[in-house]
Amino acid sequence: MMKRLLLSLLVLGVELGGAAFARGNSIYDNLTFTLSNNGVISGDPGTTTGWGFTLTNTMNYVVIDASEFDITQNAGDGSYTDIIGPNFLIVGTGVYAATPITQAFNGSVPTGVGSFAILPSAMSGDVVLGTITLTYDVYSVSPNDPSFNPFVDTLATGLQISAGAQVDVVPEPGSLLLWLTAAGLGLVLLPRLGRVGA
Repeated sequence: MMKRLLLSLLVLGVELGGAAFARGNSIYDNLTFTLSNNGVISGDPGTTTGWGFTLTNTMNYVVIDASEFDITQNAGDGSYTDIIGPNFLIVGTGVYAATPITQAFNGSVPTGVGSFAILPSAMSGDVVLGTITLTYDVYSVSPNDPSFNPFVDTLATGLQISAGAQVDVVPEPGSLLLWLTAAGLGLVLLPRLGRVGA
């Protein structure tokens, strides 16, 4: 009875250890993920901007499940919307092995990894910093293949890969021009006001 219990615990430990290894180390794929423009985007307060991306995979089939923006600075300046996750993007092998999938951000389609809506109350000059993390699964057969069997062809689920991301909140050109005009006018009128008061 004791031997059976020890054997059951050993098997359970090996299974749990394998699951942790699969989740923490993508031994089933060779996925690379980069954001366009080194992850730096910008926009005016009250506008929406976003990130393009490049994904390359040289092993098995990767399916992107979701993306999230983990903000570490100025989180109150806006909100993130996942674009790539709902699009069921497959980064495959075979004919497409090592062929990068590149997609620019386009908010009207939408394409890209995700968008960031900058609140109108965000201050010009703020910098929102964080990490965009993709969650993905790995399969030995493409989910688009008619012979695909999720019970047999699933190699790993819930794997993650990340890239640094930044949003620069920039002043609207009109407000910057207005500020510069007011400052210039103030510099011109300031000497005259001083003489009138004398």
